[in-house]
Amino acid sequence: MIMRINNGSGRIGNQLMMGYYATPEFGVGDVLVNKLLNWGDPSDENFYHRLFDPTAGKGKILAYIVNNSKNVNVELMDTFGVELDAYRASEAKSVLNHVLHSPIEKTRLSPEMFDFVFSNPPYLADGDGNNFEYTVLDRATNVLKATGIHVFIDRWDRFTLPKFQNHFLSLYEDGMLMRFNDEQFEDFEQVIFIGKKRRSQTVIDPKYQDNDVLLRKQFSKLNELGSTRFGDIHQMVKEYLPTIGDINHEWTVPFSKQGKYTFSSVVDYPEDYQGVGNSAPLQSLFERFVESSKPLDQSNPLNRPKSLINSGQIGVMIMSGLAKGSFGEGSTFHLAQGSESVSTSTRSEISSDNEGRVSSIKEIETTSRQASFVIATKAFGFRRLYNKMPEPERNVDEIEE
Repeated sequence: MIMRINNGSGRIGNQLMMGYYATPEFGVGDVLVNKLLNWGDPSDENFYHRLFDPTAGKGKILAYIVNNSKNVNVELMDTFGVELDAYRASEAKSVLNHVLHSPIEKTRLSPEMFDFVFSNPPYLADGDGNNFEYTVLDRATNVLKATGIHVFIDRWDRFTLPKFQNHFLSLYEDGMLMRFNDEQFEDFEQVIFIGKKRRSQTVIDPKYQDNDVLLRKQFSKLNELGSTRFGDIHQMVKEYLPTIGDINHEWTVPFSKQGKYTFSSVVDYPEDYQGVGNSAPLQSLFERFVESSKPLDQSNPLNRPKSLINSGQIGVMIMSGLAKGSFGEGSTFHLAQGSESVSTSTRSEISSDNEGRVSSIKEIETTSRQASFVIATKAFGFRRLYNKMPEPERNVDEIEE
């Protein structure tokens, strides 16, 4: 394993938090419960809601919405959350009815099982972050029922990306963009979308035509601001988009039907794996990883590794939460955060016959996994350690000429 040190810290604080920033209950949550969301008549015999947060964190914002909404039967407000981080998943279980400790991509959820979805995916500034954020958006839309309400929060510039805009315009109606208040926007640069999932991608309810035109204008303006090279972009966004507190609109959340549903994960986390560093087998694995990364005299056979840590084992360390947290004491104290990214590349391999003519073209695809560890210590500040592990090549296509 070859480790390389990168002195560029980037958004280290964000990386150590896995891009996690909790949605503020005050300034966002309080406006949602007091002004923007209508849950229907609690005396109605059909009153029942299933609420979902695909990146739930500690579950606080969903719990806040349920516990502070007026004219609701809290016992019939069923809350669900998915959270990758072991500690935050444990915290969420204390305030939400159902929580999965799992990556959202590894969950099994019934389609259209929720009538309300709140999404605030982690902001990942590694160049591929928007792919994960879009995965969360797409997954959330799939499990939201027709006419259900979606509150989606992300950085303002994500809303300039074509795939995000097309998603909202084709799958939602009665949609609107707004932002955090001035102080919170300066800190998080976040914009909020609230909309109703369409019954049909091809037909929009006529009564929402004006809203659709407004949303298109909002996207167009953000595109214009995103492409400008002059002026204070943040100030321009703040001047153009209204704050959530300025919105005078109400979205009615439809009732859900009680019944059976699927809410599970393909990832099996034994209880022993829930805490950071509490698992003896994983702790041993981590210690072996640390020892194997030290420079040793390779001329001594005793120093040669007996067992390599492959990409799957590093993935287990990251997914379990072991490769995150505080380690050591005193001068050896440090913070660490692990993450893993996967990329693919394709190259063409051309074969020729005896006369020099092309006989076949093979497309060779290579998958690479990169484990990254952001380390913070008192001695040298922030560093990033990463190791890139190529997977075996495979033929993806062969063309005979």
